[in-house]
Amino acid sequence: GDVADLDFPDNYFDLIICVGVFECTGFEIAVAAINKIRKILCKKGRGIFIFASNHDFRILGTNPLNLHGYTRDEVDKMFDDFFSSTYVDTYSTTYEGGIREQRDWLVTIVK
Repeated sequence: GDVADLDFPDNYFDLIICVGVFECTGFEIAVAAINKIRKILCKKGRGIFIFASNHDFRILGTNPLNLHGYTRDEVDKMFDDFFSSTYVDTYSTTYEGGIREQRDWLVTIVK
């Protein structure tokens, strides 16, 4: 389905886990999805979002999949004032002896 058109009633989910989706959608669609998620997440519900940063090896270079890597400014705009608590962290995983670094945003929210 369309991540920006989640067809669920308001206050439906206690937990939403979103991994590897937003780098495929781009900023505008991700914002629309977050707006919808805010509605379908129950009060005190939680969300975990993992998506590529603009420093991720999958974004840098040729980027054959045309993925979007998010800047900190974009992350702040996506989650600004929507939830009672928002925690923005990063984590990285390296490959090939540290030659490649997958650097992702890890955003945890509480409604």
